[in-house]
Amino acid sequence: MTEDATSELPPIHRTEVDGVPVFWVEDTLPCRAALVFRVGQADETLATRGITHLVEHMAMAAVGELPYFANASVDLTSTTFVTRGSPDEVAQFMKSACEAFASLPLDRIRIEGRVLRTEAVGRSAGVVEHMNFLRYGYTGFGLGWADELFLNDPRPAPVQAWAATRFTRDNCVVWIAGRLPENLALPLPPGYRYPLPVSRLIGEVKLPSAAQYGKESVAMAWESPRTSSSTTAVRIALNRLFTRARLEEGITYQVGYDRGELSTSLAINTVWLTCLEEQAAAVRSALLAVLGDMAEHGPTEEELEEDLKGFIRAGTDPDARAGDVAAAANYELVGMPAFGFQELLAERKAVTAEMCASELMASLGTALLRYPGAAGRPPTIFNHYSTNAGPPIAGKTFSKLGTRPWQKHIQIVAGPEGMSLVRPDGRVTTVRWADCVALEMRGGGIWTLYGADGYSIEFDSTNWKDGAALRDLIDRSVPVELRVSPPI
Repeated sequence: MTEDATSELPPIHRTEVDGVPVFWVEDTLPCRAALVFRVGQADETLATRGITHLVEHMAMAAVGELPYFANASVDLTSTTFVTRGSPDEVAQFMKSACEAFASLPLDRIRIEGRVLRTEAVGRSAGVVEHMNFLRYGYTGFGLGWADELFLNDPRPAPVQAWAATRFTRDNCVVWIAGRLPENLALPLPPGYRYPLPVSRLIGEVKLPSAAQYGKESVAMAWESPRTSSSTTAVRIALNRLFTRARLEEGITYQVGYDRGELSTSLAINTVWLTCLEEQAAAVRSALLAVLGDMAEHGPTEEELEEDLKGFIRAGTDPDARAGDVAAAANYELVGMPAFGFQELLAERKAVTAEMCASELMASLGTALLRYPGAAGRPPTIFNHYSTNAGPPIAGKTFSKLGTRPWQKHIQIVAGPEGMSLVRPDGRVTTVRWADCVALEMRGGGIWTLYGADGYSIEFDSTNWKDGAALRDLIDRSVPVELRVSPPI
């Protein structure tokens, strides 16, 4: 299709139903629809990690089994209830899902929590989640890497409160690809539109930074402005990477990419390439060379022309109209203007090689590189990834029971500012009370104290000299709402 073909596409409509913005577009396929709330994993704390998933799961349990497709999911910034069927079936599901938040089956809360803990056993976080964790620790987008600690001992009161404040008509949108149901009803209480959550860079990390981790992939992530020149540079760089690393050198299988929306003006980009351990250095070299060349010189005129053709094809594809209406709804949900294709096309046409190069060059100053140890030391432009450095905090020193004064052993130093674990080789891990995000208390007296920077101290709270004083200090220093009980 040509760039003028958008006039042949069915228009995206916006209306409101019961105070909820509804975006819809005519479609010949079975009606597809979603109820999307602006709440996700990144809105939680480590101590409440999993509460959104639990609300979503219990709401679907309240809806019950249906003779047509319906499902729900939670990501970093949204919770989505989707369905597919006739307009009447879509309306039935939407109404039932909205009503479910006021009547969650709280008598089943521990059963559902155990079901979700069981689900987590077969699920593992991936490259994107780990890269976010290395950058943000246990805040915002970094929480996607964390275990769902709230599910250990889920309590009805916070679950009901979370449902009542986050699952409201002012914090959601609906999109529909198909005929707008005449009987659509969205009975939700009023509330507040929550902005995108804040993800805080770990204070000790000096960017650009490089961290050694794993064996099977090389990855790099960086923050960038949400502009057409930035996304154009990334698209063309990904094409170069695939051509070089997969087709020409045969050193990778997958060139992966993910883009997360940190705010209305800022995105986090993650690129990763799978590799054999013996090819890790070559894969890292390819990644850095391609991105470095793009940041220095930008794309060629031929690449810009081919990218523009692809941009027009995607924007005028009638089969992608469901994705277009979903995107329009999501833009409103996060507080962004939903530009039409012609506006986006004009912005894309204005992109030059110089714009791509300068934006990527500035963005790569925020880069975080992850590489296998087999790749060897990274280029010197990268700082060594290091957090939680420094001496132990000032306070009382606690020794393990049964150790002799002359023996080297692990010590705990705890005081008014926090707690440090000092290992025999001198390495120190510190969690300051002001930065504590959770205290997990498991069976047998095993406690884990978590800091916002992603570090934690695990210790047997019953196996220390004067342990009662240590436990009393922790009890006075960690707020009740940050404590996580053992699994029930």
